[in-house]
Amino acid sequence: MVYVGRILAPAEGYGRNDNCLVDSGLAVSKSNADTVGQHMDYWPAYESMRPSSRRAFLEWLSGDRSGPDTYIGYVFVYLYGLERRAVLERSVEDRPAIRAEVERLLALYGHHGSFRRYAGDFLAVLDILDLAPGQDPAPVFFPSSGDLPPAIRIGVGARIWDGRPVDADWLLAWTMSHPETRVRTPARRAFEHLRSEFATEFGRRNPSGGLPLKVRKGGTSPIWYRAASGTFSADLGPTGVEGLPDLARYPEALATGRELLELCTERLDAYSRHLGRGGGSAGETLQALALLPPGRRRSVSREAAGDGLAWLAERGRGRTRALPGRVRAGRWAGPGEGHAGKAPLPRGHALPLRAGAHPRPALPRARALLVGRAALPSGRPERVGRPAVGHLQGGVPDLVGGHAGGEGQR
Repeated sequence: MVYVGRILAPAEGYGRNDNCLVDSGLAVSKSNADTVGQHMDYWPAYESMRPSSRRAFLEWLSGDRSGPDTYIGYVFVYLYGLERRAVLERSVEDRPAIRAEVERLLALYGHHGSFRRYAGDFLAVLDILDLAPGQDPAPVFFPSSGDLPPAIRIGVGARIWDGRPVDADWLLAWTMSHPETRVRTPARRAFEHLRSEFATEFGRRNPSGGLPLKVRKGGTSPIWYRAASGTFSADLGPTGVEGLPDLARYPEALATGRELLELCTERLDAYSRHLGRGGGSAGETLQALALLPPGRRRSVSREAAGDGLAWLAERGRGRTRALPGRVRAGRWAGPGEGHAGKAPLPRGHALPLRAGAHPRPALPRARALLVGRAALPSGRPERVGRPAVGHLQGGVPDLVGGHAGGEGQR
């Protein structure tokens, strides 16, 4: 989708034509093509290109528009036309094809940071334009172009405007997408756990179901989208509303969100470090389960293959069991880690699960004794082992005696 002609005035700025217009009256080199963009300006526009640059751009445009080494300024000029058609002219019929093309370009040229940012913002605007009247956008948990993403300003602002409380998910999105919020690695690496833990803590502090915020006098503003081309701006606010509440006027709500974010991030710090050492699959093991906040352990174990906690309780139910070290270690640390010498239950790490496994001197090294207690679905600990005196080491006697740290440990 390309604009071709002699006149296409920009909505803003001082140029004679929009940056995306392919002016058929301008010279194009007959042989030399500036494929590397040597003569291109930092802010590309077809009108300001040299003839050799125009030739390179038109050659790319007339092909499949997929060359991985294409100078990114040429891709931007093409993007400007798609942006104008979808956002400024609000073409509903062309929007699906434009979305598909931008997603394709992003897959090809997203390794360019600037293009990734502008194309991503463009797609976010398309999401907003696709909303039905009264429909909420999806929460966004990443910052956008140094400002709050339009989806956050609309989603949270509409709630304040309508008198609806701000729920946990929207407060988390508002907090994490704010450009001045420090989001640490555990929050990104274990985002779904963070999201759940944030909602639990938010619900505990706000039993009524949300954070009520009132519209403040003089505190509204339009929600502008500034085009990547710089030739137009567009108001993305709901039709008939001059402006939604300016979220910058609610610093206390953002402070609450940051406090909860930091608290939940800290609870996931040990789990995140474990993932960082062992990769994504490490999060499905009992070893990782023991590092999660107490409220997440049971649900995560049920979601993971084999339900580790149920396995742990069953193995020791009724009497002490001697288990092959490979089985025990594999269940604890995951496939590929299952031999007795490589992945024992580290001293103290299994205490949150009320269980432990230590070697029995009278048995070969490849066998281990499961002792302690396991958290069952009822939430009550149950004794799952009856070890022989003198066969235990380290902190396991505390487990057997019922003094082990329980679900209250963080």
